[in-house]
Amino acid sequence: MILQIPVDSNNYEEAKITSFNQRKYWLIAELEDGYIRRHDFYDDACKIDDIVDFLIVNNKEEEVDEFLDEGIDILIAPLQKYAKDVVEAYVFRELHEF
Repeated sequence: MILQIPVDSNNYEEAKITSFNQRKYWLIAELEDGYIRRHDFYDDACKIDDIVDFLIVNNKEEEVDEFLDEGIDILIAPLQKYAKDVVEAYVFRELHEF
């Protein structure tokens, strides 16, 4: 499972989920059996070669039509601040549907 998250830092421990407008990086987290297999940061979404399963945003106001057109499902992390907490919330099915 591959997650894409807009974040403010390229340090996994410190990265916080942000809106698209405030995003500095895209975090790509690949999960396998509930564990992070790898994570990478991209400054441009065009450089992402992975087939993303879920885009995770922090509010319903984001313009996600482009992602939906690509077949990417959208989840909302309304309470989590840090990217690592968002990933953990995904594993435990604590995120909301868009």
